[in-house]
Amino acid sequence: MMEQEHMRDAQELLMDFLDADRIRDRIRILDLMRPVLTDSLIDTMAVACGVEVPPADLETRYLDLKDCLNTISRYELERR
Repeated sequence: MMEQEHMRDAQELLMDFLDADRIRDRIRILDLMRPVLTDSLIDTMAVACGVEVPPADLETRYLDLKDCLNTISRYELERR
């Protein structure tokens, strides 16, 4: 039952991530998802952001995705 709750929570957070308009919001949601992240979730989030996260262990992939989002966020702020 606990794993089903984690999957539901992960799916709800993924939907929030995909619906988020601001990169800062996506970073916050990614941090919330950290305990339940899977390779599949990281792949989905990366595609939604237009980035590629290469194969590695989950922690490395999480940090790579977060780094990409932080870079995108900085460029968004510079364009304003």
